Amino acid sequence: KMKNTNTDSSFEKKFNGKLKEVFLYITSKCNLRCPHCYMGDAKNINMEIDALKSLLKKTIDLGATKVTFLGGEPTLHPLLPNFIKIAKNLGFDYIRLDTNGEFNSSLLDNSDFKKSSDICFSLDGVDSKTHARIRTIKNYHSIIKNIKKAISIGYKVRVTMTVNSFNLHQ
Repeated sequence: KMKNTNTDSSFEKKFNGKLKEVFLYITSKCNLRCPHCYMGDAKNINMEIDALKSLLKKTIDLGATKVTFLGGEPTLHPLLPNFIKIAKNLGFDYIRLDTNGEFNSSLLDNSDFKKSSDICFSLDGVDSKTHARIRTIKNYHSIIKNIKKAISIGYKVRVTMTVNSFNLHQ
């Protein structure tokens, strides 16, 4: 479990008032094993709520107004909706979630989860064949389903792609 939230004084001195955005890895857990990703075999670590609060407060004090939750797969963290609510309550203007898209779509209906500014889905091909070739799993259609539901509910949605020789032509 992540407990140490101490920051180096030289870091604080350098970024005081200049920090704009924080990318926060809240879990190392992932439900996929993509060959291009370094997180697949990582030790399972989840950020604790007190550590999150402390880090977010420190980054706000240093000037941050944006936070992105990622991991592993952040939707696997059982406290993710609470984390989003905490970030919003602390005053973050922009709260983004980076996800592989492989999550139960009911999460999109959670009132605290809805406080996120946008969701960035990782999709590695414009079709299911290319995506499966890169991900080594056939989950393209479940990701598309979650993207469509997120859009229909009113989420701002982005899509990212790891570019490689299998999808470069797309």
